[in-house]
Amino acid sequence: MVERQNYLKVKSFLKYMEEVQQVSKGTLERYSSSLKYLLLWADDQLLGDSISIRPTLQAYLIGLPGKKGNLYIAPESQKRAIEIAKRFSSGPRRSTQENFRRFR
Repeated sequence: MVERQNYLKVKSFLKYMEEVQQVSKGTLERYSSSLKYLLLWADDQLLGDSISIRPTLQAYLIGLPGKKGNLYIAPESQKRAIEIAKRFSSGPRRSTQENFRRFR
């Protein structure tokens, strides 16, 4: 089950990207899709505790089954999911400290 606070932070991030960064709808969909992996990986733990979540996000992504019978999701998709997770965890906090506090 996805932790509610994590979900709300992702929704807030996507809203920020749409309204402030003015990214396109297609980009928002890709961000949302990639951040879904982050939420599923963290499960019921707060993202602030991500340093202690095992397996790591990278190992989790490597183990996910791909679409259409592939053994794993494409390496490009894995890379994009990690890059977007990094952007999520560090980006908007600079301008909206109250909404995006450090996860620790």
